[in-house]
Amino acid sequence: MRHSISRALSRRLGGAVVAVTTVAVTAAAPVAAAPVARVGRTVDLAVRTELVQQTPGTTDTQQVTVTNQGERTTGGSLLTYVTPPYTNIDRDAPLPDGCTMRYQNLDPALPEVVTCVVPAGLGQGEDRTFSMPLAVTSRARLSGLIRGGVSVAPCPGSADTEANLNDNWIAAYLSLTRPTPPVPEGNRTGLYLAPAFPPVSKDGTAESTLTYGNVGPSATTGEVRIVAVTPFAFNVDRQQPLPDGCALALEDAFLGTPEIVVCDLPPLDVDEQRELRLPLRAATGAPPVGLVFNPALIAPVSGQDVEADQGDNVSTLGVQVPSRHA
Repeated sequence: MRHSISRALSRRLGGAVVAVTTVAVTAAAPVAAAPVARVGRTVDLAVRTELVQQTPGTTDTQQVTVTNQGERTTGGSLLTYVTPPYTNIDRDAPLPDGCTMRYQNLDPALPEVVTCVVPAGLGQGEDRTFSMPLAVTSRARLSGLIRGGVSVAPCPGSADTEANLNDNWIAAYLSLTRPTPPVPEGNRTGLYLAPAFPPVSKDGTAESTLTYGNVGPSATTGEVRIVAVTPFAFNVDRQQPLPDGCALALEDAFLGTPEIVVCDLPPLDVDEQRELRLPLRAATGAPPVGLVFNPALIAPVSGQDVEADQGDNVSTLGVQVPSRHA
């Protein structure tokens, strides 16, 4: 049986009515001028973040900076920020100017996505910094590093060309420190999620395998959920079906905006292990070279199931892109 994710999308389109008056003339109509072609430039965008240290249940901001080492941009640049696991955008703080919520879901097991437009005119050696307001939820019962993702690219429709995508993305790390919230009462399970980084084929496709299981001490009473964010410059391969139980929670063909896959899978017995194979395809003919990844997570769906240690619940979905420039 295939499970689906219910989504409510609300879009409002505004239109304008223009009154046009025609006047009869005896002279021949002038020849329409040819449209002026938009001339873009070769830009070299990059992004960096600062490491933030937080305890669960607290709020803070993470600085994200876009730089340009190429020619001055003629169009906007799109910055995309994906929250780390068990972290939401802080609703009590404003988003930076130029930023909007691309995907929002207060369930801390699902990431939220913010997009920001860097205005045209970012010159060589110049930068623009955004402060992302973050709230680490009390669902985070772990310490250590957790990671979201950040990327930047010329906006859809921009005439600018990116010189090198390798530095257009980076992991957005948070360092979680104690005290962590107490473990609630319930059915104790031991879920884990392990990544694999398959090489991308010449046609730009790859099948990324996530291995998951349950070490106990108890079997899950309900389904388990895997949430995976596609790596920078990769989408779900539309020519291949998603596994049973999986659906897209965020769908976007633009290379700079990741897609979010949510899979609700059958319960796990103690010491049971399975694989989840997700089909991926490069969104551009020249994806970044090397290891490219974004966050992934496993969590119980039932409120009766409790994970005592979430350190092995957080993981990544990634691919290895061979260099074929030679």
